[in-house]
Amino acid sequence: EARVTDHAQALQRELESVGQRAENDLKLMTARLEAEMKQKEGELLERKREMVKYENAETKVTKELTELREKVRTQELELTKMQSTSVMTFERTQREAETSQNDKTRQLADRQREAEAAKA
Repeated sequence: EARVTDHAQALQRELESVGQRAENDLKLMTARLEAEMKQKEGELLERKREMVKYENAETKVTKELTELREKVRTQELELTKMQSTSVMTFERTQREAETSQNDKTRQLADRQREAEAAKA
């Protein structure tokens, strides 16, 4: 009976030892998993920050591009207006030059007629 009791106690101690090791292994695994989870959460947060940074940069570039397109449109309109004004000014100047030339030609013809009439 003493041997059975000793054997039972030995088994009990071994069972407790196995249970303690299992509990320690479980705690260690849990700690590792929690550390890994925290690391992954940190990486995820960093990725989110990067995404926000890139989204903000993209928004800024899009806004600047829109502003530049608007400036180009405005400058194109101004250039078209200036070209139109230049064409109108050129045409007016050309008409004035033609009118002036016609007047001079008429005056010269009038003088020539007067000179011929005076000779005759």
